[in-house]
Amino acid sequence: MNKEIVIKWLEEFHRGDRQWLADQCGKSINTVYTWFSHRPIPKDAQVVIGRLMHADEEKARIETVLPQNLVLEFSREDFNAICDRAIHERMRPNEWAEQQLRQLAYEDLDSLAQELRAAEDPQPYNQPDSPQTFGTRHEDREGKVDGE
Repeated sequence: MNKEIVIKWLEEFHRGDRQWLADQCGKSINTVYTWFSHRPIPKDAQVVIGRLMHADEEKARIETVLPQNLVLEFSREDFNAICDRAIHERMRPNEWAEQQLRQLAYEDLDSLAQELRAAEDPQPYNQPDSPQTFGTRHEDREGKVDGE
């Protein structure tokens, strides 16, 4: 395992935190310092570091958002209305449309989430105006039980 590659990875993904690397490998920070100076990285640590590097690279790959294109067709009248509104808000038409679509999408998701939560929450049953007792014990408002 190339020390320079490990150092570069540690800087890129973990701000060069050698204490973090030592903790992950189950070694002391002094041991990690020796790996980067004059001693080779032992095989067991190379395996751990390799797994950590792979996990970080996979996470970075997943988090990379590729731009998605959406082509919309509008009548001249609708397009002019969109342009007028965008200009009014000091935006380009495509920026304005993108903002509006995102806002609508997330508003709808929030509404849907609220509806689902409401459907999952048990609704309180209608309680009668007069208190009901079950069994022989009855507590009054102060917590005293009848007959005690």
